[in-house]
Amino acid sequence: MNLTEKYKNKSAGNEEKQAQRKESKKMLYQVIGVERKTGDFTPRDGSNRQIHYDNLVLHSVTLKRLVGCAGQKAEQCSIKVVDSADLLESVGAMDDFSKVIGHQFDFETSYGKIKSWELVK
Repeated sequence: MNLTEKYKNKSAGNEEKQAQRKESKKMLYQVIGVERKTGDFTPRDGSNRQIHYDNLVLHSVTLKRLVGCAGQKAEQCSIKVVDSADLLESVGAMDDFSKVIGHQFDFETSYGKIKSWELVK
């Protein structure tokens, strides 16, 4: 096997590992609190523009046991309000966000942002 083949095999293995890491970000959560955060901020890039944000923050605990960790892990997962309609509708919380509390979701997150979700219970 020459060096080119060796690196091709190595990069194929790395792609599989990255795909597994992406899958591992998906975890079962139970929502224990909900909060709506809105406001404006000025980015640090010096552009002097205001960016408005309107997010729904779900305070949740993980339901899968974590190795080497006693108890449950608490996390905040956020989603833009404009993107949350399907999630809210799935639990009948369109008029009252607090109806989300107590439900279990399988969230795929990245840096605390919900990328995809599935209602479990």
